[in-house]
Amino acid sequence: MSAATDLSDSIGAEVTEAGPAAATAQGDGGKADDGPVKRPNKRRRADAETINYTVVTRVYRGLRWVEPYHHAFETHTKGRWVGREILDVFAVEFRSETREAYGAAIEQGRLTVNGKRVTPSTILQHNDLISNTAHRHEPPVIATAVEIVYEDANVVAVDKPSSIPVHACGRYRYNTVQSILERESGKRGLLPCHRLDRLTSGVLIFAKNADTARRVQVQIKEHQLQKVYVCRVRGSFPEEPTVCTAPIKVFSHNLGVCSVAPDGKQCETVFKLQRRFSDGTSLVRCEPKTGRMHQIRVHLQHLGFPIANDPVYNLIKKEDGTMGKPEEWTVDRAIAQATTTLAARDAAVIPVAAAANDTEGTDWRQTEYYDPQCSECQLWRPLPKPHNMLIYLHAIEYSGPDWTIQTTLPTWAEE
Repeated sequence: MSAATDLSDSIGAEVTEAGPAAATAQGDGGKADDGPVKRPNKRRRADAETINYTVVTRVYRGLRWVEPYHHAFETHTKGRWVGREILDVFAVEFRSETREAYGAAIEQGRLTVNGKRVTPSTILQHNDLISNTAHRHEPPVIATAVEIVYEDANVVAVDKPSSIPVHACGRYRYNTVQSILERESGKRGLLPCHRLDRLTSGVLIFAKNADTARRVQVQIKEHQLQKVYVCRVRGSFPEEPTVCTAPIKVFSHNLGVCSVAPDGKQCETVFKLQRRFSDGTSLVRCEPKTGRMHQIRVHLQHLGFPIANDPVYNLIKKEDGTMGKPEEWTVDRAIAQATTTLAARDAAVIPVAAAANDTEGTDWRQTEYYDPQCSECQLWRPLPKPHNMLIYLHAIEYSGPDWTIQTTLPTWAEE
């Protein structure tokens, strides 16, 4: 790290104004990175900062695995649930399991209300505390170490590997940067100052206290935080610097598909060629001046130079083995491609009995983690390949008014 002054002096000074306890802005994925962030309630914040050290992790085939574990999800009755049967609520509101599976969970006492067993016909009341104990299978992530590149009294900065989410979300709870730092480096209670998309690697800054997190948020809102990314794109990128100001619109939140559109949000990205490779790709420096969802990726696709391994904005191979041309990309084709990819992934999941002898998958029945009531334990999934779990987009530098944090180039940025 290089800095004009100590980073703790720059962003760690005491802040007396009221505001969110943590600034959680997204990088080149998800929501805008320059807007205010809602403060998490105390119960959620405490839950996010509690790590179960009995969870077992391992590294296998270049991937970091969290062995299956039981976890109790708790929530209070929402207004639209009041007066409805608990089985009906779960079958309609939570589609991850079947109605039959939720019925079995109620019968086994895994799904309770106010700490007591219930029946499928139990009517939910206002302020009921519902607890559902589930057997969780977290997806594996790339096993690259989470390297601390800078630390002082107020902040910790790391080089985030691809494929790892910043904090608990969706199916991830322990395979996150926040949790890994707590378990393996003893860094407890860290507050993310911004966020990187799960597939993106690079600089990620955490605050050790709420005052520092607020100070970074102020810098983000006032556009004092400068971000520099590098990426590897298809084609021979032009020599001269390129500024793209095309507005961006989100077309599918569920699938994560955006595109340039006249009625999109205004944004700006500056691109500069770094080098060209013999395989017809180019290394490009990217400086997003705003923080729209997938801004860098969308602008590069719009310019005709999509990131070489982008699963959304770079068309996959055709039946004849050739790649689709950038100009052939459309929102409808991207959505269809994403839908097909998900369908293919789901089609690869088969009953474990049909693949018990396959060494590239896991038969949970043969492990101590097997739960006969868990639907996921009855399935076999092929091992993901690490090279399919990243994108050629790396946050190489973040800087404020008088501080700079940098990481080294990833291996894919070399010939």
